[in-house]
Amino acid sequence: MIRPSDLDERQGLTASTLSAGPGRNNGDPSVVATQAVAPSGLRLFGVSLPARLVLICTITLMIGVAFLLGFTITPPSKDPAPWDRVSSVIGWMYFNAWAVSFLPQLYLNFIRGCVIGQSFDYVFLNVLGFFCYSIYTICFYFVHSVQEDYKARYGSENTVDPNDVGFAVYAFICCVYNSFQIYRYERGDQKASKYILAGIAVAVVVMLIWLIIVVSGVRTEYVFNTLDILYGLSIVKLGVSLIKYIPQVYLNYKRKCTVGWNIWNVLLDFTGGSLSVTQQLIDCGTTGRWNGIAGNPVKFCLGSLSMIYDVIFMIQHFWLYKENNARLHLEAVNAAMEADVLYSHHDVSGRKISMNTTSFRSIGDHEEVA
Repeated sequence: MIRPSDLDERQGLTASTLSAGPGRNNGDPSVVATQAVAPSGLRLFGVSLPARLVLICTITLMIGVAFLLGFTITPPSKDPAPWDRVSSVIGWMYFNAWAVSFLPQLYLNFIRGCVIGQSFDYVFLNVLGFFCYSIYTICFYFVHSVQEDYKARYGSENTVDPNDVGFAVYAFICCVYNSFQIYRYERGDQKASKYILAGIAVAVVVMLIWLIIVVSGVRTEYVFNTLDILYGLSIVKLGVSLIKYIPQVYLNYKRKCTVGWNIWNVLLDFTGGSLSVTQQLIDCGTTGRWNGIAGNPVKFCLGSLSMIYDVIFMIQHFWLYKENNARLHLEAVNAAMEADVLYSHHDVSGRKISMNTTSFRSIGDHEEVA
């Protein structure tokens, strides 16, 4: 047994690092201990669902919804049959995988009342990136003039699908809520990098100036036109995707653990990325128009880049820091048990529930789903 005050500082959950504020615990050592762990599975409207059941139900639902939408909605691609349906099903599958990937981290933060272990830089960069991606996909899919400009430049239809639009908007909403969690929940001594915040501000100012110039009447074949402004937004999104995971990789490295960073976010993101790239290769290969990748680089690069970082996170979680995650979990549970803690929180229905700390598991446990 160890005392709550002896919890490893690399978790960022020692009493000395916690301060008062919205959603804070004022350094209560019993709460400090319980914030290091989280119940396995999912607590939904007063019902506890085991982790494996949640996993099986989630996969079944994702695949079922993908086939339902893929065979009931007219395929947006120009692929010959049956590849049009295959592409549609794959599109909805990666939409589902990416959509669900946001939820485990949001739920984990909510259930712990704590965001320690999740990089704030990663979250804020995500807000910027998905805002740009939302505007990009909305305009490519709904704005006729943008579609015509694209066709005039590349000689074919753009490859932005309705699930691209839905995912982008949904992801932006999730990222905004994640930012609110950082404000609301316990964050210890973690802070956002001033350099990252400055970079976000510069990107926003540049895009605004670019937009003002075009709206004021300056029009050229390249750069100063609506299509290239949207490509500018896609470049911002690509730039964000290129660097946004680096702060999280570094935070895991500095803490020598992945506690607080939900691994299911990574696994689902990897699944979505591989399916996204597969869909685009099918669309281009079956039509013989490989300019679908050149004309929509953000979609192809998003899937490829995310998979590279996901592999790094898997190595950190399942190999490099696996023993540290297990040790930190045991220390936290022992501390909570010694303090005779009964962990109380609210489930998603808003009803207050309590669980004895002996039922807790590490948030870094590879079997955790929520």
